[in-house]
Amino acid sequence: MTDQLEKTGRSAQETALFIWKVMSVGPIAFFLSLTVIGLLLLFASLGIGPDFANPQSDGKMIVLAIVIELIAGLPPILAIILGEIMGVIVANRNRDRLAGTVFESHARSAIRTCWIMFAGFGATIFLMLALLAIPNIGAVGFGVGGVLLMLATLPLLFLWKSFRVFRGWRRAREGKPIADHPTRWS
Repeated sequence: MTDQLEKTGRSAQETALFIWKVMSVGPIAFFLSLTVIGLLLLFASLGIGPDFANPQSDGKMIVLAIVIELIAGLPPILAIILGEIMGVIVANRNRDRLAGTVFESHARSAIRTCWIMFAGFGATIFLMLALLAIPNIGAVGFGVGGVLLMLATLPLLFLWKSFRVFRGWRRAREGKPIADHPTRWS
C-alpha cells in the first residue's frame, strides 16, 4: 500500500480533496440560504419590508419579498443536489484509482455521506408531507408539527454532513484515512 501511495500519492490526495470540496457545496449553500431567510425574517419583525397582514398596502414589496425568497431558496437546493451528485460521481469514478491507498476510505465515506443525506432528507420531507396531508390536522396541531419537524431536522442533518465533510477534508489534507472504521456514522 505504501508503494502505491508513493506512486500515486499526490494525485490520489488531490482527488480526495476535490471530492470533499465538491461535497462541501451543499452545507455552504444551505447555511447561506438560512442566513438570507433569517435576515428576511429579522427585517420583517422590525417592520422593514412588506406588510403581509395587509396585502393591499404594497403589492410590489410582497412580490419583491417572494422573489428574494425564491432566490434564497432555489439555488441552494440546486447546489445541494448538484454538489451531492457530483461528489458521488467523482468518488465512484476514482474508486479504482484510490483503491489500496489511504484515500480509499475517503471515496467510500463520501458516497455513504451522500446516500445518508438523501435518505435523511427524503424521510424528513415524507414525514412533513404525511403530517400535512392528514385531514383536519390543523385543528390538532400536527400540521405545524410537520413544518417544525422539517425545520429542526434539516439543520441537524446539514450540521452532521458539515462535520463529515470537514473531517474528511482535514484527514485528506493530512494524508490520513478517514478513520479506523470508515463505515461509522460520525
